[in-house]
Amino acid sequence: DIGVTGVQTCALPIWSQPERQQQIQECYNDISIVQHEILFLQRELEGYYEEERVTGGQLAATAPTARRLRQMHEELSDLKARLARLKSQ
Repeated sequence: DIGVTGVQTCALPIWSQPERQQQIQECYNDISIVQHEILFLQRELEGYYEEERVTGGQLAATAPTARRLRQMHEELSDLKARLARLKSQ
């Protein structure tokens, strides 16, 4: 380099961290999966609430429906917490 440009340069090796890159990609994949799970669950909840609106409040009065709604809200809360943990990595 010094003979061509008059400036000596240092050829540093290109160093990558394939393991870290793989971890990052896996984290992005996990985030994407969790985001899709959240959207799916939110749409399912919206469907329940729409049906509840149409039936005049009779749907949630059934024990299985009320139990499933509680379960879906818990799942949604868990997924949102998982997403926050993944994003903080």
